[in-house]
Order: sequence, then C-alpha cells, then structure tokens
Amino acid sequence: MEIESVLRKLGKYGIWQIGVYVMWAFAFNIPYVFNALSLVFIGPRPKFYHCTIGENQSLPLDSHGKPSMCSMYRNFSLDNSTVSCQNGWSYANSEEFGSTIVTEFDLVCDDSYLSELSQTLYVMGEFIGSLLITPLADVFGRKRVHLICQFFLAACTVVLSFSVNYIMFVLLRVLNGMFLSGVVLTAIVAAIEMFPMEMRTLAGQLFFVWWAGAMMFMDLLAYFIRDWRHLQLALGLIPFTSMIGFWLCPESVPWLLANGQIDEAEKIVKQAAKLNKVELSEHPFHQSVIDDKESDSENEERKARFEESCCKTARDDAKNCFTLISHPLLRRIFIIMLCLWFVNNIVYYGITFMSPSLTDSKYLNFFLSALAELPACVTCILTLERFGRRKPLCFFHCLAGGALIVLIFVPNKTADGTSLTWLILTLTFIAKFAITGSFNVLIQFTMEVYPTNQRNTGLGLSSMTGRFSGMVAPFTIPLVKMMPWVPFLGFALISIAVGLASLLLPETLYYPLPQTVEEMEKWDLPTVKGLINSCLCRDTNSKKSDNPEEVPMAKEVSFA
Repeated sequence: MEIESVLRKLGKYGIWQIGVYVMWAFAFNIPYVFNALSLVFIGPRPKFYHCTIGENQSLPLDSHGKPSMCSMYRNFSLDNSTVSCQNGWSYANSEEFGSTIVTEFDLVCDDSYLSELSQTLYVMGEFIGSLLITPLADVFGRKRVHLICQFFLAACTVVLSFSVNYIMFVLLRVLNGMFLSGVVLTAIVAAIEMFPMEMRTLAGQLFFVWWAGAMMFMDLLAYFIRDWRHLQLALGLIPFTSMIGFWLCPESVPWLLANGQIDEAEKIVKQAAKLNKVELSEHPFHQSVIDDKESDSENEERKARFEESCCKTARDDAKNCFTLISHPLLRRIFIIMLCLWFVNNIVYYGITFMSPSLTDSKYLNFFLSALAELPACVTCILTLERFGRRKPLCFFHCLAGGALIVLIFVPNKTADGTSLTWLILTLTFIAKFAITGSFNVLIQFTMEVYPTNQRNTGLGLSSMTGRFSGMVAPFTIPLVKMMPWVPFLGFALISIAVGLASLLLPETLYYPLPQTVEEMEKWDLPTVKGLINSCLCRDTNSKKSDNPEEVPMAKEVSFA
C-alpha cells in the first residue's frame, strides 16, 4: 500500500508527526476529561444540611436521633407534626467543597436524584452524538467535523457556568455530550491514521497516558478553584486555546486518499517531508501512473482515471450507512465489537461505582484513580507489540472476570475479626486494571479493523453502545446493597464471554489500515474450530517479520 511506504519515509518521530500528534492528543484528552468527569467536582453533595428555619426554631430528629435534613416542624408551638422544607436548605460550610450545583439548585432530599440524572442525560447526549455526528467524519473529513464540534463544545461548556437554573444546566450538558463525541472520536482516529503500521501501537496507547495526565490536571484545577461556576468556566476556556493551532493541523491523509483528494494528500506529505528534512518523489501517490515520456495533459488524464478507479468504492462505502451490517465480514466484526464495547463500559462503571474509597479526600481519591490508569497503559504498550490485539484483549477481560468471581467469596472480616479490606482493595484494583487495559486495547483495535470510510462510523456506533451501558450501570447500585454477589457474578460472566468472543476477530498487528471494504474481503476470519486446533498444536507459520516492509498485504493475509 503506497500510503504505508510514504508515511514510513517521513520518519518515525519527526517534527511533523510529534507536532500534529500532540495537537490531536490535547484535543482528545482535555475536553473528554473536563466534560465526562467534571461532575465529580461541580456536583458533590454536602454531608450536612438542613431546612432553613428561624432563630428560635428547632429541627425534628430523624430515626437515628440526629437533626432531620429534609423536614421541619409545621408549627412547633402547636404540635410536633412535620412537613418538608418550606424555605429552602442551609448547608454546613465544607472545607473540601465550596459552591456546587447541589447547593445552588437545592438538589437534595426529594430532588437528590437530579444530580445523578444530569450525568445520565449527559451520557445520553454522547449516545446521540456517537450515532448522528461521528459518522459525518467519514463523509466530510476528520478535521472539519472536529473543529465544528470543538467550537460548539467549548461554547456550551463556557455558557454552562452561567446556568440560571437546573433545566438550563441539564440541556447544556446534553449538548456537551453530543459535541464531545464528535470531538474525541475524530481526534483519536486522525491521530492513528497519520502513523505507519509499526508505530500505531505506541501512538494509540500514549493517548491514554495523556488521559491520566488530563485527570491529574483537572484535579489540580478543582483543588484550587472551589466554586463550581468558576471551575466550569476554566474547564471551558482551556480547550478553546487548542482551536488556535488546529487551523494549521492537516486533514487525515488516508481519508483524503480514500475520497479521491490525492493532490491535497500529496501537498500535505510534501510539507511534512520538508519539515522532517526527508526526500520524497514529485508525485508520491501517483508514482505508479505517471509516465515521464508522456505529455502533462496525458498524465493528468491518467491521474484522473486512477483517482476515480481507486476511490469509487470507498466513496460508495461512505454513502452507504448500512455497509457495516450488509457486508458479511463487516457484520461479524461489527456485532462482536458492539458486544465488547457494551460489556467493557458496564463492567468499568460497575467496578467504579462499587469500589471503596481509599481516602476521605475526594481530590486524593481522584488523583489515585488517575494514577491507577498508568500501569494499564504501560502494560498495553509492552504486550500489544508482541502478542497483537486479540490475545491481550481476551486476557484482560478474563482477568477482570476472574478477579470479580474471587471477590464474591471474600468476606469483610475473618471469623476471628481480622479485616480483609486490603484483599478486597487488591482484587478491586486488579479488576479495574484489567478492564482499563481491555478498553485501551479495544479502542485501538476498533480503529484498525474497519476500512477508512467506515472507521469513524464503526467507532462511533461502538462507542454508542458503550454510552448506553454507561446509562445502565448506575442502576446496579441498589442491587449491590441487596445482593452484592449478583452484579459481581453477572459482570464476571459477561466479561469472560466477550473476551473469548474477541478471539474470533481478525488480528491487525503489523498490517496496514484497510482503505476499502474490497481489501478486507480477502481476509479470513478465525473460526471456533481453528481456535481449538491452534490451542492443541503450535502454529509455526505465525512468526512476525522483523522488517515491516516484508509484511504481506491484506489480500495475502489469512487470520484463520
């Protein structure tokens, strides 16, 4: 594939690659963390609050003998009958948090569910954006869709800080979720598409190191900015700065080639070559069709025919939104990917919701949570290059499932009263580490297994199922209180099941990103029988070439 050889000639870590990659990484992680996790700091509920009453009035006691937080005396001088708070609430001063949406909009007592509902509706916005906005990047380009969504996302985030009531706040959160899908999914796809196959693993996994860094950065901002409106304003203004440099950021070269814009693709790689101080031919993507012996007009005609013949199929694929389910090979990949994304997200959020806090400080807990992301990132970088995508994905899912099964049988204390909290925390960390690692593999795998003009569509629809499971996960919390072993067992079984199902996907390590569906038609998917045979006898023909140039083209590859 010409594009692979051209990207390889530009060098591995040139100025062009590093500069563009940093911009895409910033555009992915900062808006994602600042919007998806902001409710941790702008929406916490104070531990102590009560009805606003007069100076000489007192509060009724609850069942625990403490002053009631949600009721007051109707008329203390006449009887002891109580009513719900009539004059709002008073909140105890908190050293940890200043003003939050809970204290400003009185989201307590009967309205306490509204804070969590805002997050559910935000995820619903992501669901809608993944379905409607992300596929547009396959038609109109990565950069164009990204910039439009980035502008509206930053604008909504800033306006959010001026919300006058809860309804306005929630509506803007839904819009945030919609535009965020268009921002982050186009960013990571464009970043991966700019690298040749032997560099995709490192490029993809370093994105999640940036994620941990973005979490720590937001934690630092929240620690010093305790008012939710000021914090929300800062979270909106910072991503605005990234848009300045993005006008200079190039469009994805593979997308340009797949959509017939070969001259524009050549212009970009020539600029990259000049910046990296490497030499490219005059027509790097037209080299096979240009004949120096013919006139310029004849060569232009040959170029036009070449562009039309090599790009017609890809353009048709982009217009056909049913390709993912109508084509047999893509349909199988698509269904397995949907299952993987759904299970991965519901297990991740389920573990997060059920995990015990390590400290009393929300800021320190958040920092430790960010720190816990790094071991999974490092493990993926070290293993994906050696074992590919399928095996680590299967291993991580099975490890998470195994840790959850063991967790079911671990009591809080032994018979002699010895606390087993350390063991519970260890198993929880193992499960969180494994499911985080599986997500890091999954998002890279998803981008590599689809052709160029279906890549954002496939990633967006897969992400959509993940958002749906994110909306479902909070409803497992009441079940944990009644029968703790039920959600743990359910999460464990479905995690192991999809882990094994991932072995039926084609391996993508050291193979070029497919440009069209036609390239993928030559692929052979693994079968259950083939997997059983490979477990019983060693495949001596699966050695990887040390030289990426020697890797066969997709049409010569058999993954069975």
